[in-house]
Amino acid sequence: MRLSMKTRNQSSLTALAVVIAYTAQMLAVPVLLANPTGPAVVAGEAAVSGFGTAQVTIAQASQRAIINWQQFNIAPNEVTRFIQPNVNAIALNRIFDHNPSQIFGSLNANGTVILLNPNGVVFGPNAQVNVGGLIASSLNLTNENFMRGFYSFEGSGIEGLVKNMGRIHGAHDGVYLLAPNVENSGIITTQGGSIVLAAGAKAYLSNRPDGQGFLAEISAPIGHAVNLKDLIADGGQITLAGRVVNQEGLVQANSVRERNGKIELFASEILTLKSGSQTIAKGSGDGPANGGTILAIADKTKGTARFEKGATVDVSGGVQGGHAGSAELSGKNVSLGGRFVAHAAAGYRGGRLLIDPVEVDLTGFAATNFQDILFTSLLGEDLRITGLFDLNQVQPPAGGGTIRFTAGRDLLFDNLILFNNPVGPPALWNIAGTAERHILFTGFAGSTLATAHGGSIALHAKTGNVRLDDPATGALSVVQASGGGGVSIKTGQDLIAGTAVDETGGP
Repeated sequence: MRLSMKTRNQSSLTALAVVIAYTAQMLAVPVLLANPTGPAVVAGEAAVSGFGTAQVTIAQASQRAIINWQQFNIAPNEVTRFIQPNVNAIALNRIFDHNPSQIFGSLNANGTVILLNPNGVVFGPNAQVNVGGLIASSLNLTNENFMRGFYSFEGSGIEGLVKNMGRIHGAHDGVYLLAPNVENSGIITTQGGSIVLAAGAKAYLSNRPDGQGFLAEISAPIGHAVNLKDLIADGGQITLAGRVVNQEGLVQANSVRERNGKIELFASEILTLKSGSQTIAKGSGDGPANGGTILAIADKTKGTARFEKGATVDVSGGVQGGHAGSAELSGKNVSLGGRFVAHAAAGYRGGRLLIDPVEVDLTGFAATNFQDILFTSLLGEDLRITGLFDLNQVQPPAGGGTIRFTAGRDLLFDNLILFNNPVGPPALWNIAGTAERHILFTGFAGSTLATAHGGSIALHAKTGNVRLDDPATGALSVVQASGGGGVSIKTGQDLIAGTAVDETGGP
């Protein structure tokens, strides 16, 4: 999925309206109504039967059909069923109701069903949806675009909420909730397809190359995308996108054989992986399977990414073999408290972890079996690293690992103590720091980079200085490699060392 952050600015009035609308929608209590009423087929071929009974059937004869409805609600113990020509058939249901559509019973289809209601769509706690694919949206899709397969959804930003509290299964094409605000507190599943929760004023769906559902692009991300329970798409892809993204439950896209899972969380302002949340793209299946990919990204120019203590991100390889996958947590500001995991069986590669902030505090950072951990900033941006951290808390694979700091301008180690405790289980870590301009050690007490167990330290200031003292405070810093490791410092200008660079043969 692509998330376009560079869209028109939302006025404060629009932003306030979205917040008020979201709050009101959260508090609204729906009135349960009967099965869908008032159909009119306006394109394609379809016949509707079963009015006044507990079961309404839509027999669709064409590959595409458009049906206008006065209301589209399903009460408890009622069933609405679409019988479609094949799994690739799609029915667009346009709903002219002043209230949100309320799906509290069963909705079944062998193909894909689109529900469009500008006032929102709510799936109740006992809803059972079993379809080939589902798109539920309060945004508009024109009839002309639908009939030519151009799935461009647009709204003003004040349309209704799309919320799921029940069970939704998209067997083939997956499940897509598109609205200014979207929320899942139920269970959404697909096998090999896509699950998308997109909170924005515009969304575009394009066909996936493998034919299983759609790829999604959202622009004007203005609202909240919230997951409180389970999103499961093994062998497929899961995306949450919005101005604010909260992941508080289970998001799982495990790899199945050669189909690697992928999870994308995109926020233009605030992204939070809450305590207790599990974001998982592991290898699974009967044989070897590689870990998948997890991207958790807040806007790198203004966004905040929060990884709370008690949260887990897991890209481990399969139990029976398979390389570990990759994970990224990025934003202008990043807070670390949860645990990254990338287990791999003997003979397989550990994972790769990328953290892309402007400033990050390493205190509380935890990861397992990553062989390459990279902290980086955009070209032209400084990278500031602070905190107290023992590298023994980040266990690498058996062959060791490298933690890299790559700055788009200056790399600042500010009041940082990054050390490799020689006591306890050995964790062989190399430290590499690279800056387009200067590498600066700052702080009231200076900063420390220290390895043990044979780990090395390499610093490279491409066009500037490496400065190991802070001229503002007079504090001296320490760069030390022990246990047989070495220290390498390269500069484009000068090495300014107010303290010793130490290579020792100690433990």
